[in-house]
Amino acid sequence: MKFTFWLAIFTILIPVSQAVQNRGSGKPLTEMEQAGEKLFFQRCSVCHLGIPPRYPTYGPLLDQQLLASRGEDAVRNRIMEGSSRMPGWKYSLKPGDIENIISYLKTVPKQAVSPSRPNQGPGEQVGGE
Repeated sequence: MKFTFWLAIFTILIPVSQAVQNRGSGKPLTEMEQAGEKLFFQRCSVCHLGIPPRYPTYGPLLDQQLLASRGEDAVRNRIMEGSSRMPGWKYSLKPGDIENIISYLKTVPKQAVSPSRPNQGPGEQVGGE
């Protein structure tokens, strides 16, 4: 039983670790970005970081391209208010926490993850969740 548990943990963590290492710039994260990275993996990654082939995303991939195309204000509002498919975090995250997540997303390049997304149709993005 213990072996199966640890095997499952490593099966999940190795692709996540590879996705994080492929961030691109190679420069170390600032303290704010590190705090945002921690919150991202605690709160957001389960739905927004698919690890193929087993774990599809249930929301759009969150990266610097999505942040730029949707705008920081729209992403900040979605994190706070949520949608019909996403919980709002305004009661459990402080405004500074949300800023940290946004700072971290600015460091995540588009090619950092390559998910399988069978549960997401063509029009379902931050504005259409």
